[in-house]
Amino acid sequence: MRLFFIFILAITVSIHGTAQSKQDLQSARDKMLNDIRLTNNLISKSKIAQQSTQGELALLNKQIQLRKDLMSSMKREINSLDTDMAKNEKLIKEKEEELSSLKAEYSKLIFLAYKNNSSYDKMTYIFASDDFYQAWRRMRLLKDVAAYRQDQSVEILKTKEIMVEKNQEIIAQKKEKLVLLDAQKKEQSSLDADKKDMEIGLANLKKDEQGLKRKLKDQQKKQQDLNKAIEKLIADEIKKAKKPDAPKGFSMTPEETLNAKNFSQNKGKLPWPVERGVITSSFGVHAHPVLRGIEVTNNGIDIATEAQSMVRAMYEGEVSGIIEIPGQGMAVVLKHGSYRTVYSNLKEVIVSKGQMVDTKQNLGVLISNDGRAEAHLEIWQVTSEGMKKLDPAAWIAR
Repeated sequence: MRLFFIFILAITVSIHGTAQSKQDLQSARDKMLNDIRLTNNLISKSKIAQQSTQGELALLNKQIQLRKDLMSSMKREINSLDTDMAKNEKLIKEKEEELSSLKAEYSKLIFLAYKNNSSYDKMTYIFASDDFYQAWRRMRLLKDVAAYRQDQSVEILKTKEIMVEKNQEIIAQKKEKLVLLDAQKKEQSSLDADKKDMEIGLANLKKDEQGLKRKLKDQQKKQQDLNKAIEKLIADEIKKAKKPDAPKGFSMTPEETLNAKNFSQNKGKLPWPVERGVITSSFGVHAHPVLRGIEVTNNGIDIATEAQSMVRAMYEGEVSGIIEIPGQGMAVVLKHGSYRTVYSNLKEVIVSKGQMVDTKQNLGVLISNDGRAEAHLEIWQVTSEGMKKLDPAAWIAR
């Protein structure tokens, strides 16, 4: 009986672990579906503008990657269901064998009980004992046999219940698998359509190679201007805060040190700077999406979102500066001890220099084009060796 309960406990733990894994896979799938819906909506708005742009191309590229990731996630879910079904089928087979053995043993007990059911036989068996101790042992044995017989009947019922439950699980799992397989086919069809749109968009953009080169040069100039403005802002802050007798480098107040520590401890958990969005350009050096042999550098990440969206603070801090770049709108720089978060591509700012802001507090409104907007986010760290650019994707919650 003890082994039976241990077995039931093991099954319960196994089911809980599987359910948790299944829940994680479903959550990841739901997140990707939401991102696909957003990118699809933004692409549709770009198409209404009847103009192929690098922004639309970036969204299509992102959507293609999301669809691939979604199909991989669905494949993992199907594999997980196949594994669970195989486990359930194996368990049912084991339970069938166990049930057959239990029934055979129970039949023997019933037959023996029938043969020795007479109260006279029981009393004769007890009174035939050599002494009182043997009589007590025989009484105890008869009670144990009766109890064991009862336990056997209970185990038979429980085994049958497990088999019914596992069969029902298999039926539900097969239905879920069919739904996922159907969804996979639809995603593959959508993926093929997106790839075709991507090819058309690339071909249209390549027609104006000189225009793309001029645009790239303009973007690089804006990025350099923003870099210089951020570096100057931080350098002025350090110079202003530094005491004449302070050692080389920079120093922070105890409050700033604590703020930097708290900010650092929240790496990977910070909220996004927009309520809804998808990353369309990542940190670092990348090949230009259209122009062959040309690389572009991104000091942060670009997040596509809906038109007229607000940008919000990723973490509490002080507005250390508001930068205006001609032709690129405005940028807000927040100080978090030795860290700086930079939010740019704003057409309007609703905070002021020196103001303390809370996490998720709105900072300004994004510039909108072709029915959508794009937030540019950078994270800088001030160290004794100088200023360091960090990958924002590693800091925001996924």
